[in-house]
Amino acid sequence: MRKIEKTSVFTKDLKSLHPKLIKEVWKIVRILGENVFDSRLDIKKLEGYKSVWRVSLRKNYRLIFTFDTVKE
Repeated sequence: MRKIEKTSVFTKDLKSLHPKLIKEVWKIVRILGENVFDSRLDIKKLEGYKSVWRVSLRKNYRLIFTFDTVKE
């Protein structure tokens, strides 16, 4: 399972959403943690960026995410 880190902007924006939509957001976050490229998600790489992706939520919302590399 991947570690998902939320930003302060994510937290602030989440508070402004309807409670039903917030539940959908957390469902998507859980799926992303289990399998980033799960077929239930509408994921696309953003053009013009090296490693920035988005997942659609309903028609008007997007979650933007990146992959951090872990150096050991």
